[in-house]
Amino acid sequence: MISPRLSETVDDMSDDLPSPWDDRDLPPDCLAWVKAVDRIMKRDWCIDLSDAGADGQDVVRYWRAADRPEAFVEWFAEKHDLIRFEGASIALLAEGPGWGPGE
Repeated sequence: MISPRLSETVDDMSDDLPSPWDDRDLPPDCLAWVKAVDRIMKRDWCIDLSDAGADGQDVVRYWRAADRPEAFVEWFAEKHDLIRFEGASIALLAEGPGWGPGE
């Protein structure tokens, strides 16, 4: 059974949710940008920038060089050959260990 939490889309998630970037000294516009990037990346690739190994300096550099979060995510995913997860794949991954065949 898919939990109710999984029925929410990442796009609908609030900027008020905890973020790995909240405790960093990032400009407010940069923080909003990276949270938007993280929402898109979580939706499409089940990772965020911190999962991908980015640190605060990387985020500021990306923010200054990129325009829209969508364009940045597209570039980042292509550059790093990320594999897109869709629909049932996300639900299965979010259920955690024990969801697969024979489990």
